[in-house]
Amino acid sequence: QLAHDMQTNLSTIRLNAEQLHERRFEDDNERVKRILFQTRILIQRVRDLVSVGRSEELVRAPVHSAEFCTEIRHEFDPEMFPNVTFSMKLRGTMMNVDRLKLSRAVRNAVENAIKSLRGRPGTVEIATWADRTNVYIRISDDGVGMDTLTLENMMKPYFTTAKDGSGTGI
Repeated sequence: QLAHDMQTNLSTIRLNAEQLHERRFEDDNERVKRILFQTRILIQRVRDLVSVGRSEELVRAPVHSAEFCTEIRHEFDPEMFPNVTFSMKLRGTMMNVDRLKLSRAVRNAVENAIKSLRGRPGTVEIATWADRTNVYIRISDDGVGMDTLTLENMMKPYFTTAKDGSGTGI
């Protein structure tokens, strides 16, 4: 699963590094910033490998919902996903969560939303809000949607529609 999570970041790093190598761009500093950002993400994910394998216990800590979702959104480089417009509707609040486990779930949902666009221009919306007892995070898109079989099975552990072996189901 973590290897799957790192695929997007590695592709972004490779693309930016290849473009820097091929020719000089006026926006080299921006590309270097992107490479460094994606590298920091990968370093943290490698560190997370150890903690994920150790226990299924929740390690809760205070996290701001809007900051959390903004960080995840920035993992998806616009150069890699030029067809995607992100819409952020964030009403932030503090939440007490296992950041690693929640970030994997939200990142997977964003990746699935991007895949649903099938390369066509579209919007992925990330929204947060809270009521008296719960914090909500919603990922929505204007992609192809789910067929009946997917809707019936989407909450089953390890159910996936990925035909290429890239998905294992949440």
